Amino acid sequence: MENLAFDYNIPFIRNLVEKDLDTLTCTIYSKNEILYQQKFTVNVLPMDYFGGLSKYPELLASYVLPNHDIIYTIKAEAVKILEKNRLTPAFLGYQSDSKDRVLQEVMALYQAILNINITYSAMPASFETEGQRIRLVDQIWETKFGNCIDISLLFAACLEAIDLNPILIVTRGHAFIGVWLNDQRLEAVVNYDQAAISKRIAHGIDDIALIESTHLCRGNAYTMREAMNIAETQLLHANNFILSLDIKHARSHGILPLPFTGKDELNNVALKNTTGSTKNRLSIILISMTTNSISFSVKSKI
Repeated sequence: MENLAFDYNIPFIRNLVEKDLDTLTCTIYSKNEILYQQKFTVNVLPMDYFGGLSKYPELLASYVLPNHDIIYTIKAEAVKILEKNRLTPAFLGYQSDSKDRVLQEVMALYQAILNINITYSAMPASFETEGQRIRLVDQIWETKFGNCIDISLLFAACLEAIDLNPILIVTRGHAFIGVWLNDQRLEAVVNYDQAAISKRIAHGIDDIALIESTHLCRGNAYTMREAMNIAETQLLHANNFILSLDIKHARSHGILPLPFTGKDELNNVALKNTTGSTKNRLSIILISMTTNSISFSVKSKI
């Protein structure tokens, strides 16, 4: 059997706030007589839950949301900062062919995110293996809370939104952001070699800039240059390095941003039968295939 297409209730999944236990029933029958039936329990996780780095760490790239409306608000603030500093009030990306100009644009975004006044909220110690809930862009904006991975993903979204190539760096118990200063990408989506990053931040090469994301929280008075120095120092602790994730490479491999729907839009979605019994709350999908008078059906409650 091939190409069994499941029609998921996307509005329900988007609106899910806690783990939901659902049932998948597989039935084999012939001429309306059930020959075999097996039920499976399926864990449906909230859309903002990242499952950790032990399996498919590249999926972290899907939480980088460059087209979210709030990213445009941050970009507009960054343009004002460029203008205030008597710099060209535009995002030229790599078209300028100047690493200094790229850094100017990154610094403007750094200050714009700093102006959000985010309060740091610690990351669970189990993030690398078990994952965690990710604060998406609108939640950071509304609550003004975030940890290192939340803020790194926010910064990455802003960088991607101005056509720069971000990199997520994950170390033991920590995460921070990097950006290519010229239009390049790493050889693989997920890189486990610390030297692949460290050699590109070396003086005289300067292909990548690293930035400590927690210095974008309230109570910190670090300039971006200071945040860069601290991030580079952290990278030098090679024993703590876990991986880096190249967002541009992830996109070329089909790992796209989540089809995110903001809270206001979700509240306007007409969700039918989303309360009450499990049978009413979940959509039922029936897929059947018939071969030599034997039919296989999958009833999916998701």
